[in-house]
Amino acid sequence: MDDSGKPLEQHYREKFGERGAAMVRNINETPFAKAGASLGLKFDGVKKTVNTKRSHILMEWASEKGVDKQNSLAEVLFRYHFAEGKDVNSVGELVNAAKEVELSGDEARAALEDRDVMGKVDTLLMAAKNVKRISGVPHFEISTPDGRSFELSGAQPPDVFSSVFQGLLKSDKPAGSGSQL
Repeated sequence: MDDSGKPLEQHYREKFGERGAAMVRNINETPFAKAGASLGLKFDGVKKTVNTKRSHILMEWASEKGVDKQNSLAEVLFRYHFAEGKDVNSVGELVNAAKEVELSGDEARAALEDRDVMGKVDTLLMAAKNVKRISGVPHFEISTPDGRSFELSGAQPPDVFSSVFQGLLKSDKPAGSGSQL
């Protein structure tokens, strides 16, 4: 996808057909949006889909500042994108997000142009795609301290998560442990 992005409804129509376009038009009627609304979250701010590579670069840079900063930045980026409809591919918006979590705007801008950070993100994205075969977002890796794990790729209903968690709590591995959905 190019830097300008694409209107969300058009993107979903091209990727998922008319069913996808209808989902965008009726976003507030989805179970996900209804669950979010019960918590005061809104997901109707997204008007277009954008290339998120710059966001990944900023997140990788933020990881060097500590997991708390990285997590705080992720929260801001999610809010910017989903609730406020901001362009999370825009250097200006990304710098503002960094500042919002008390990271240096100048350092954030420099990181977005840093070839080493870009290369690291490219390597991570290629590994995710080719080695782990991650094909959908969000992607969840759920694991226990004793090494049992399960991966979920793409949006999943709550009962799928419940099943995985219940399985991981048992002493035996859940059916399909270590595999992906």
